[in-house]
This record gives sequence, structure tokens and C-alpha cells, in this order.
Amino acid sequence: MALSVSGRRMQGAGGARYVGAGIVNAAVRMLECAQDPRGDVGEAALWLAADDDETVDVPFWMERLDQLAAHLMASTAGRSGEEVIPECARLLRDELHLRGCGGANPSAHYLHSVLERGAGTPVSCGVVWMAVCRRAGIPVEGVALPGHFVVRIAGRLVDAFGGGEVLDVEGARSLVERVLGKELFALDPVWLGAASLSGILLQISRRLRGCYASMAEWDMALRCAERCVNLAPDSAVELRDRGIIYWQLGQRKDALSDLVWYLEMEPDAVDAEGVGRTIQKIRKQLS
Repeated sequence: MALSVSGRRMQGAGGARYVGAGIVNAAVRMLECAQDPRGDVGEAALWLAADDDETVDVPFWMERLDQLAAHLMASTAGRSGEEVIPECARLLRDELHLRGCGGANPSAHYLHSVLERGAGTPVSCGVVWMAVCRRAGIPVEGVALPGHFVVRIAGRLVDAFGGGEVLDVEGARSLVERVLGKELFALDPVWLGAASLSGILLQISRRLRGCYASMAEWDMALRCAERCVNLAPDSAVELRDRGIIYWQLGQRKDALSDLVWYLEMEPDAVDAEGVGRTIQKIRKQLS
């Protein structure tokens, strides 16, 4: 199914903003980027941020990415392949003080905040590398390892979160083992596939949803949950998680709709019994 703004409660709030002479809906622009096979990961991540905060100046931060890319092009002139990796790491360290940090603070997930503060999660650090390198004409792709996110340049895995460390197969396996807490015989080849733009935006949105939920900022958690549904409209899990947030907000009819749909789509889900009990509670509250 194509990505779409599915039933989004967009009235007011930070989705619509003025850009140039007209009003632009940030959520729609983000989804347009996600649908485009050549979509710009930097632009998409900035529209995601603008969807949550209408004060985000997307053109300003796009220009900042262009400036970084120009500097990278100058420093990598005459270099190719993996020779550009240390130059990119140096540039982002010197210009942004780019470094990894925990994900409890929502600012660590938003691209404009990472460009401003330098501190980001594995995914947001990876997005910085991807956005800057691609603008500089350096082919790069994201790789969503279990529990971690890296980039790939000239066939080499690079830990953007770890300052640009180049990982061989054993290094990548050790990293995943630490995250999973168990030994692996080998990395699953599926894990090494290129991450899609919509998948990257979904990862960011899921983590933001978790941040805001842990802070009991349910309105923001709902905004992120709705974005997850828009990015993955066929996902029963995203419906379930949005339904739980609706319930936390006291929006029982919306919660009931999402949770019932979840069980119809996943009748054998491991949490089917617990979700069923929640549905019964909501129906009693509505009766």
C-alpha cells in the first residue's frame, strides 16, 4: 500500500507552516520525500521535525547541510572509495562535534537539533552522514542492524554514532551481539540490506513515540504514533500502539477502533489476550 496521510488529525498544531509564499504541510512533505525513490533523507528528516515543531526552519537547515557538503567536497577532492570516510568523520567532528548520546531526550532524534547540538542517536547520526555525503556526491546508504544503525560507504560499514569507526564483519557482529546480549554465529544477511527512507523515518518516529510516552507527553506521543501509521499503513502493530495512546488520552472510540483492527489483522498475536481485555474495558467504559 502506498504511504498516505491516513486519517491524521491535522487541524491546528505543528503540521502546517508558512514557507515562502504559501502554506506547506510538513507531514505531507515528509511523506512525499518518503515516496520518492530518490527522496532526500536530510529534507525528509527536517520535515519530520517540522511536523512536531512548526518553528523548525527547514530551508535554514537544508542550507547548513549544503554548506557541510561543500566543505566535504573540498576536503575529499581527488579521493575516492573508502578514502573519504576519515575525511567525513573529521569534518563532522570538527564542524558539528558530532557524537553519540542516549535517546531519552527527544532532541537527540531530530535532525535540526543534532546539527545544532552535535549529539544524536545511531539513526540521527547516520542521517547526518547520509545527508552530507550524498550532497557531496559520495554514495552512502543506511543499514539498520538490530538495535543499532550504521552507514555503508564503498562497501565498508561505518559507525556514525561511534565517530566514524569502520567496522569489519567481526566488528559489526560484536556490536550486534552487545545489543542483543547473545552470541551470534554470523550476521543475518537481511540485517545488512540497505534501509529504505520510509524505514528510517519510521525508526525515528517510533523512538520519538517512546520518548514522549515515557515522559507522559501523550499529545506528542500520539502525533508520532500517527506518523508511524502513515509511514507503515499496513502494520497492525502501529495501529495497536496508536490505540494504546488514544486510550491514555481518554479517546476511547479511537482507541477501540485501532485495537479491534489490530486483533482482526493479527488474531494470533502473542499479546492478543491482553489487547482483548483492554477492548473489553473500553467497551464497558463506553456503555
